[in-house]
Amino acid sequence: MTHISKTAATSWVAKIRKPLSFLLVGGFCFLFSLIAMIIQVDGIGLTYLTATAITWVVANGLGFVLNKRITFKTPGRAWKGEMVRYFLVMGTSFTVSMTFMYLAVDILGCHYITASIALAICMLGLNYLLHNAWSFGKNRG
Repeated sequence: MTHISKTAATSWVAKIRKPLSFLLVGGFCFLFSLIAMIIQVDGIGLTYLTATAITWVVANGLGFVLNKRITFKTPGRAWKGEMVRYFLVMGTSFTVSMTFMYLAVDILGCHYITASIALAICMLGLNYLLHNAWSFGKNRG
């Protein structure tokens, strides 16, 4: 491999590392969320909206820690501001999620797991962009 192609390969890997890490962390948190939802709804008997709210808090706490350490690799001293920004982004996502889940399940008749999967796919890119630029970004406002 020539020096130019090694540099190009290294540059390409560097460009996809963060989005790929975000996808993997998100996938892990999503699987955690699905299992938690099934246990809460089918096992314990909670309503899907109550289970969604509980799961959201726990999964997003896990997501914050994993994204801070693995995806964005930001310094430990910045965690308070990052956590506030992270949960503001995710709070907006939560409002969208609850609305989407209600519409998909109660109005359209979708199964809650199917609705959860569709929701996760829809929110992935938007959440990455907001967390990369603002929650953990270098130019935070």
